[in-house]
Amino acid sequence: ACDPSAEAAGAMPAAVAGQKLAEEEEERHRLALAHLGTLQRRVASDLSPLSESEQRFLSEETLLRYLRARDGNEQLAFSMLEATLAWRRRHIAPA
Repeated sequence: ACDPSAEAAGAMPAAVAGQKLAEEEEERHRLALAHLGTLQRRVASDLSPLSESEQRFLSEETLLRYLRARDGNEQLAFSMLEATLAWRRRHIAPA
């Protein structure tokens, strides 16, 4: 049920807040999809050679997560991927 005191205080009803969040997430996903191809090409050219486990890690889903996390900004997503791969290379034994 809706808290009338929260609405009176200017808080957004939960149903409306959930819809707004879903719309924001959908927009982030659209932005990520728009930049996926460019990021895939950059990963292939700038981060090669990649081990088999790194290739598996750098799936389309992973690249989309990184793009969504950076609001579709390819440079920020790429920098984050580089840092992740450096960490993985130092701390995770090759499979």
